[in-house]
Amino acid sequence: DSILVGPMQASSYKIVFQADPPDPLKIPSHDLLGVTVILLSGFFREREFIRIGYYVNNEYDAPELNESPPEPPLHDRLVRTILAEKPRVTRYQIDWQMPPSLPPSLPNENVPPSLPQPAECGVSSGEMMQQVENMQPQPEPMTH
Repeated sequence: DSILVGPMQASSYKIVFQADPPDPLKIPSHDLLGVTVILLSGFFREREFIRIGYYVNNEYDAPELNESPPEPPLHDRLVRTILAEKPRVTRYQIDWQMPPSLPPSLPNENVPPSLPQPAECGVSSGEMMQQVENMQPQPEPMTH
């Protein structure tokens, strides 16, 4: 999903972005469970200036189902826990005065890199799993 805002005066803003959760029926069963991320990217004149990531853990509401996941998946028993208190924020320096479009011959110096792996984010896979296991928020049902 995406939103467009503006025109806006130079200042600090709080933007609330709300979207429906993904439809679990459209997600391959081997990708339904485990740790994933929600990424929000902010762009100004086609240049990314901020990326905010949240760790998400998708699991069943019962330990026995997590230990031995059923096939086919029981979508009504899946829960999502978002580690909202600990976002991973990356800021990019951009030229705020640059025109909206670059000529085709000029590369955009702020093309976002491929998604970092946990170690590239300064968090090992083990630390990421520990953070997910220590999540405090109440899980929300995965509805579509």
